[in-house]
Amino acid sequence: MSELIRVLYIDDNPADLELVCAALEKKHGGFKVTTAATRQQFETYLHQDTFDLVLSDFNILGYTGLEVLGEVQKYLPLLPVVLVTGTGSEEIAIEALKSGAADYVIKTSDHIKRLPYTLLSVLEGKRLQLETTQTQEKLLRSEERLKLALSGADLGMWDWNLVTDELTVDHRWVEMLGYRLG
Repeated sequence: MSELIRVLYIDDNPADLELVCAALEKKHGGFKVTTAATRQQFETYLHQDTFDLVLSDFNILGYTGLEVLGEVQKYLPLLPVVLVTGTGSEEIAIEALKSGAADYVIKTSDHIKRLPYTLLSVLEGKRLQLETTQTQEKLLRSEERLKLALSGADLGMWDWNLVTDELTVDHRWVEMLGYRLG
């Protein structure tokens, strides 16, 4: 069996806490949910444990989902945050997504049933984003090594773009062919 996905969930409504935990832990089974009902509990868990994802109600007594998002971004910027709400609007959802939330889910029975798949999708998106970043960094390092090797070699270089039919040559290649740039 694969490792459980660790979720930190902050919500001050006991019924909603139970509903979400049941959807993630009992019905789906692939999640381990740690719950927090207050800002203090949330911040303590966030700084003391390791999680794969944060799930937050949008309106917590004295604390908003956007503040939760800000706290996570401040300390763990790569940790995805999904906001859930029973009273949200399209404007709030847009604001949350623009602020960096990975997703926004309405607390209806249909949406909560799909919550595990939403969270899995968010985590897959995070994995792909990380993989893309790592691949881009490897490519940049490889290009730098190639440039360094070519600058040390007494070789000319040319490139022919088959799509645009554009030929690019460096000064050494031109010299090797006996031409002058100018």
